[in-house]
Amino acid sequence: MANGIIGPVIAAAAGLLGVAVGGYFTAYNQKRERQQRRVTEQLAEFYGPMLMSALVRITCLRAMRSSRSLRAGPWDFSFARTRILTSRRTLTG
Repeated sequence: MANGIIGPVIAAAAGLLGVAVGGYFTAYNQKRERQQRRVTEQLAEFYGPMLMSALVRITCLRAMRSSRSLRAGPWDFSFARTRILTSRRTLTG
């Protein structure tokens, strides 16, 4: 009679232990995911405005650079050449 009861009791205990261990690992992983999500959100909120201002600045600089090249005339190139020659003179003596 004891042999007939021990098998199902062991199976039930193993099942309950499996459910408990699985629940623990699931809760642990969910907690870690929530922590990582929160850190990611905090970093995005902190660095987001800074990144946006840097992108705006880069875009403005590119637009200024392209507009300078579009309106460059012969006097722009002669001015650059004069500036280079002047800087060479100050370096050499």
